[in-house]
Amino acid sequence: MNEQDSEAPTTDDADNPAATRAPLIGRPIYYGWWIVLAGAGILMLTAYAHTNLANFVFEPPRNDGISDTLPRAIGTAASLLLLLPFRPLVGHFVDRRGPLVPVTAALLIGGFTYIVLAFIGPSWPSYNSAILVGGVVAVTAHIALLTTVANLFSRHLGVAFALAMVGVSAAALLPSIFIGGMLFIAGFVAIYEYGPIHIAIVLFTGGTLCIAGLAFVYVLRRWPLDSSRRWNEEIPALDAPASATNELSDADATVEPAPLRLRGILASRSFFLYVAAIALQSSIHWPLFVTVDSGWVNVSAALFSAIFVVPVLFVSGALSDRFNRKRVMMAILFLQLMVTLPLLSGLSGSTAVAIVFLGATGGGAGSPAVLALQWDYFGRRHFGVLFGIQSSVVALVSVIGPVLAGFVFDVFGEGPRFVFLWVILPLAIALVLILLMKRPQPAVPNPPMAETEPQVA
Repeated sequence: MNEQDSEAPTTDDADNPAATRAPLIGRPIYYGWWIVLAGAGILMLTAYAHTNLANFVFEPPRNDGISDTLPRAIGTAASLLLLLPFRPLVGHFVDRRGPLVPVTAALLIGGFTYIVLAFIGPSWPSYNSAILVGGVVAVTAHIALLTTVANLFSRHLGVAFALAMVGVSAAALLPSIFIGGMLFIAGFVAIYEYGPIHIAIVLFTGGTLCIAGLAFVYVLRRWPLDSSRRWNEEIPALDAPASATNELSDADATVEPAPLRLRGILASRSFFLYVAAIALQSSIHWPLFVTVDSGWVNVSAALFSAIFVVPVLFVSGALSDRFNRKRVMMAILFLQLMVTLPLLSGLSGSTAVAIVFLGATGGGAGSPAVLALQWDYFGRRHFGVLFGIQSSVVALVSVIGPVLAGFVFDVFGEGPRFVFLWVILPLAIALVLILLMKRPQPAVPNPPMAETEPQVA
């Protein structure tokens, strides 16, 4: 912890709501890191509710008929159509007013909805409602809490992003194993019957969401919100250098560039290159599974990816804090490209290794290096809305990508041509797009013409 965090607030800082805060407890864990830890727990809870409750609790038994197709697609389609514009709107609100209102409302409303659905039981309306509510709660928490991290940190930004994202990884691993075991017991006792264990699981999840929302209000009751100004302009980075004489890393040399207008960012070439590269990187992961015939290999690769993603998050975050963030992102893309190149020769064990490596190093908006690069090039003032835009693009690609991958697979088969068109080529293009990115410059008004004195011959 740096000197600024350890110093006690001075008399002048007493009247300043944005002054350096004292630790919540008598140990060297300070206010910003408590928010990151709490955010990781909330992200784990909301990601679990979004990915597991609908599929493992509320889905009715399948009739193996065509009648299930339409009800099953309604919730997914409605969630996609709602969340595509919802992400940028939530990000824009958080940029202006802070995370307190959207996160609290999402947790309380989502938790209460799950409690109601627990008593209704499994049905197609409950299944689709769980998908829709879970998606809204998870997206709101994800955008708001990561935007909060972007506003609280500068020198340790990548590590803070990694710590927050550990919650999402944990939601895909530990809670699924625990709840899956409970559901197996419930299914063994009464197959396809909605019993007390199912109700307890949903009530526990919904009640925990409500408690988390109330705790969020209590912990952040002194959050420096001001209705007349943007909240992020009032919050200094908690880990900013104490003085200009401190030694800065390569990443610190470019901390918080000159304020950029949102209109200028959206009109810049660099933002389109950035979003296109992230979308291409996110489209290559799951299509690789169709090239593996063994289901056991796919399950093992997914499990190892979930295990290795935690240390990879911290490594990529630490590298983003220490070195040039654009070069770190290019290095990750280059390593992904090198790992997938052996697939062109059809080596037997290469596909599983590539799946594990790609899953661990992340894609889309799920990497600290990606978010640190966005913060570095476009600042923190509009971080939420830009993160929402790229998340919506990645979500759209995740829906369209498998369909296009299936078409390419049907045309070219599972040989090297499919790997080249759907894995190698997108990674290479993404690497080139990141290479072409240039730091946007704020629009500077023309300075007034200086009066020149006549020269004496």
